[in-house]
Amino acid sequence: MEPQPEAFVAFFARQSNNSVNGCDPAEPLFHTDSDWERTSQRLTHEAIATVL
Repeated sequence: MEPQPEAFVAFFARQSNNSVNGCDPAEPLFHTDSDWERTSQRLTHEAIATVL
């Protein structure tokens, strides 16, 4: 799959601290009900790669 810089920028432009921490159910890539995951760093290369 070819890199899509526009899609990458658009995806992260709509994010907030709340969404990347997993609190926003409208953002399924990051959403979690786990209090532990909401307070831990989960943004990884693998997570970013899924949107490219």
